[in-house]
Amino acid sequence: MRGERQSIQSSPEDDNAPSMLRLETLPSELVLKALSFVAWKDLFLARPVSKWMRGTVDEALSVIPAEVDLTRPSLRSVLDDAILTQLFEKLPCMVSLDISGCRGITHEGIIAVIRRCERISKLAISCVDSASDETLEVISICGAHKLCSLDISGGHGVNEFPSSFTTRGIDAIASFCCNLTEINISFCRSIDDGGLVRLVSTLSKLQKIAIAECIQFSESAIAEAFRVLPESMLHLDARATNVADDAMDALASRCSNLESLNISHCESISERSARCSFPSLLRLEMKGLALRDAGVVSLVSSSSAGLRELNVSNVAITDDCLLRIASTSALSNLRSLILMGCTNITDVGVISIANAAPLLIELNLQACFEVTGESVCIVAARCPKLTHVTLAGCNLINDLALYDIVLKCRNLLYLDINMCFGISEKGRGVVERAAPSIQIMM
Repeated sequence: MRGERQSIQSSPEDDNAPSMLRLETLPSELVLKALSFVAWKDLFLARPVSKWMRGTVDEALSVIPAEVDLTRPSLRSVLDDAILTQLFEKLPCMVSLDISGCRGITHEGIIAVIRRCERISKLAISCVDSASDETLEVISICGAHKLCSLDISGGHGVNEFPSSFTTRGIDAIASFCCNLTEINISFCRSIDDGGLVRLVSTLSKLQKIAIAECIQFSESAIAEAFRVLPESMLHLDARATNVADDAMDALASRCSNLESLNISHCESISERSARCSFPSLLRLEMKGLALRDAGVVSLVSSSSAGLRELNVSNVAITDDCLLRIASTSALSNLRSLILMGCTNITDVGVISIANAAPLLIELNLQACFEVTGESVCIVAARCPKLTHVTLAGCNLINDLALYDIVLKCRNLLYLDINMCFGISEKGRGVVERAAPSIQIMM
């Protein structure tokens, strides 16, 4: 067999066959240049291939940008303390680390990295099982002077994973991490009212905070916390909490520069909050609020900066609301509008939006059952920059509207026409063949 292999290797036909390129035969400068275009995650996975590859990857890793995100599922499922330590031996200048959901990482692994990488300013340890108050206490001491962003949130959805952090850990962060500008404590349901108030009153540089799904905070505690928020606050996510009218009043009075606000599913907010004004607001989410037309119009039109994103899903608004909003300048710069589940709106309201928001790139009309192909055709003509359109459940939309959206919106990337029974099989087939680059859900 060996003789046969040797005779085959030396056969004349082989002389004319193209030779296989071996990376190790290339100049090291060329190899490193080529590897600089490869994602660091892929480099790390290729490292065990050979001794030569390990050395080359190590050299390539030494010049990789210091932003590391380990949340890709293929990495997250295998990552443990040993691999994390090996990685950070190669990347001592790391400034950002996201190990959210890496449940093979322990408290000891996190602390080892924090102590090794003295420049980490952004840390995300969301849904890391063994992270605890002790972890936060060590982080607050070792990373106090440099940490600017911290995410300790829990998970949500089917596999809800409430965070295990308590008031003890939050107090440690509040006491020592004075340079924090961003913090996410969503789903941290073991933090009490006092912990929340101390956190926001102590962190004077805070610009972004998320307390979503922290259902344990009382209305009075949230109102008190909003009264002492730093005036520099720009982004607030308080969805599905006990935010009420007093808190909204405090927020509007304290944070006039607020740019992003999420108060979705805050059931205690009433029409009284409609008098609040947020002149700098660019992004507003208020899904499921018990507001009527006047309240929504008042909040939306209070933004003199002009909203970029608006989500009023499952709010009982009518065409009159959309007409009144469209008559202001609030929507002239709007990029994203989510009207999912707004079952009272018709073509009249949708056409008014199309005329007032020519820069739209995302429109969601899912389950807007009274919307027909007429308004969709006008949307296609007036909003040519659309990239994402959701029409699922709109049974009155026909083939003509479908063709208009696909032909006139040249930048379209995503189209959802599930449960649109007014669209024929022929229409679906024509669009699928004519626009193969568009992701069509049907």
